[in-house]
Amino acid sequence: MYLPKKSEATDAEKRAGLFVDDADVEAAQPKGKAPAEGGKPKYDIGKGRNIYPTKDENGKIVYLPKESEATDFEKSRGLFVHDADEGNPQRNTATDPKGDTNGSQHQQRRSARAGNLAAASADDETGKPRDLKKRPVPKAKDGTPLWDGKTMPEVDAEVSQNLLKNLKPKYDIGKGRMLYPTEIAPGKIGYLPLKDEASPQEQAAGVYLRLVPEEPLEEFLERNKAEVPANRYEVDEGNVKARSETALAQAISRHQPLVLRSQRYLNEFAKATPSLGQEWEASTASSF
Repeated sequence: MYLPKKSEATDAEKRAGLFVDDADVEAAQPKGKAPAEGGKPKYDIGKGRNIYPTKDENGKIVYLPKESEATDFEKSRGLFVHDADEGNPQRNTATDPKGDTNGSQHQQRRSARAGNLAAASADDETGKPRDLKKRPVPKAKDGTPLWDGKTMPEVDAEVSQNLLKNLKPKYDIGKGRMLYPTEIAPGKIGYLPLKDEASPQEQAAGVYLRLVPEEPLEEFLERNKAEVPANRYEVDEGNVKARSETALAQAISRHQPLVLRSQRYLNEFAKATPSLGQEWEASTASSF
């Protein structure tokens, strides 16, 4: 027999005693786990979230998500850590009598992040040009979107569909999306989502797929430098040498064959090939 909480019962149910005290219901709710001291989180690619180390009854390390990112199944069994605790193994709201998920330590972390952002803004006022490797210029003064040297643009929708329909994806039941095969390490195939189906965490980590030429990107750009030249563009801080993101997308869409690559792989390639990125013109750099 299933009964409502007293606070949610009708008058008739209350008169008949057909309810459960609110305190008893709260006491029976799953409390979540306390993070293990000194442990570091891992990234759950399948669900696009961080998972945090906890200890089970036998002292074995088990990785669990934050409550806000846990599935209904995980929540019903207390298989989560509270959101305010994932970075603080010394405190857990399951045992904290205040149960304050927005407590002082959580606020301190938020304040620290705000302070870091403020410091970063202050650095921008030093008069030095921005570090284009860390903060590339997104758009020129004439409105041209500028390629950052690593993030691959969206190719033509028809081209994308023609390639994807010939692949054999897997269905990700947990997120209701398709995962496509790609080489994530030499000789190792993994399955990742497309960018528009990736979670914010996956996008930030580059754990999503982009269509790119099969040949090395550096060779592709050299062969197509007439279509995708590195031109001089005027921006707020001076003149920058960069490629048009629109021109790059059009050139890739016309190129065959195309393959799927993870953006994380492309990020690593970009680090090893800095010449693909934006550069300040000598006159701009010397004027600071």
